[in-house]
Amino acid sequence: MTGVVLQKTIHLPAWVSCIPDEADAAAREQRFRRWLQNRDVKVRDYYQPFITRALTEWRGHTLYVALDTTSIANRLVIARTAVVYRGRAVPLAWQVFKRKSVMLAFEDYAGLLAYTARLMPQGATVILLGDRGFRDVHLMQ
Repeated sequence: MTGVVLQKTIHLPAWVSCIPDEADAAAREQRFRRWLQNRDVKVRDYYQPFITRALTEWRGHTLYVALDTTSIANRLVIARTAVVYRGRAVPLAWQVFKRKSVMLAFEDYAGLLAYTARLMPQGATVILLGDRGFRDVHLMQ
């Protein structure tokens, strides 16, 4: 998280300068790659305390939460939720699907929304934003 915040990018090679280490940049980058591919690493366990703490100041306020999908290399789709803040989308949660189409059934992303709802601070008013790709009766309920 420190690398993402300091470097303002998800570009992995940029993170290596944030690690105080004697190893060269290529070795540090390889260490990151191995860590990210480790199935025992649960991203939510690392990210949730960070985002929960950031959201505590929003108790009693209105949060605009965007639901969106994006396609990567025409083989992966990322569904994500993000808080809209000062014209930026701050990621809350995401889920990756192996598929070509960005159109997802409600059942595909329902768990993502339920998890996002648990992140919301008590007393906050949440307005969910989504484009026409998310027109679903279950979602509206």
